[in-house]
Amino acid sequence: VLEFQIAVFANGAAGMVFRRYSVQMTRGTPGLFVFLLDQSYSMTDLFDRSGQPLSHALADMINNWLDETITQATEDSGEIKNWFDVSIIGYRTDQNGDALVGPAFQGALAGRKRVSLPELAENIVRTDSRTEKFFDPTTGNFEEMDVERPVWIDPVAEGGSPLCHALHD
Repeated sequence: VLEFQIAVFANGAAGMVFRRYSVQMTRGTPGLFVFLLDQSYSMTDLFDRSGQPLSHALADMINNWLDETITQATEDSGEIKNWFDVSIIGYRTDQNGDALVGPAFQGALAGRKRVSLPELAENIVRTDSRTEKFFDPTTGNFEEMDVERPVWIDPVAEGGSPLCHALHD
């Protein structure tokens, strides 16, 4: 059983009201996480001081979240608990300004609107090698380490940002 809580802000008679939403996700009653991915040209802007484009930072964050989630859902036997499905919808415009809205998964999952955790684990597009910094509590310093990271989506940054179309579709 996975307990998931989020904060919900809603307009009430007295203005904005804060409420907690809590749900238990199980194999019998799986949940659904939906990510809307801005793939417009504005995602070429740099993320904070890292010098990394927003599109790369966002793809890294989602790929890392998927990897961590699959790791947490994996039992000692290797079976992956199917707590929830994942939907990743990308949105941008083409060269004519027409909205392009659709699933952002790649490889064997391309075109799929909704994918289970076991399907994600079985369909990694590739594994990238990179050097990452980790805090070492024994030395109090940041250390660099080569790591392998699975990839399900790649960064995209082109066209306009048709968010209304993404929400409608």
